[in-house]
Amino acid sequence: MPEDPTPVPPPDILIGATFCLMSHYAQDPTPKLAEAVSEHLEMLARHPDAMSQELVRASARLSEHWLRLAKTKRAIQPSSMGHWPFPGAIQ
Repeated sequence: MPEDPTPVPPPDILIGATFCLMSHYAQDPTPKLAEAVSEHLEMLARHPDAMSQELVRASARLSEHWLRLAKTKRAIQPSSMGHWPFPGAIQ
């Protein structure tokens, strides 16, 4: 069986990286950061060395929450094609 070319970081590294992403999100709440948080939580939920079933369940639930948050943020962002509140608005 071929080895996965991308090794999974240890759980404590994933947790630290996720906290860092969440801190960045608090300063700059972009969909891209929310997606990154979701991805890290998903990796933690699927980690082969997960610390406990509680951590696995919480990580999976939170991953879904952050993914919904990213989709919501993406849906409400003003279009780059025009200016807020609508294209052609007097500034």
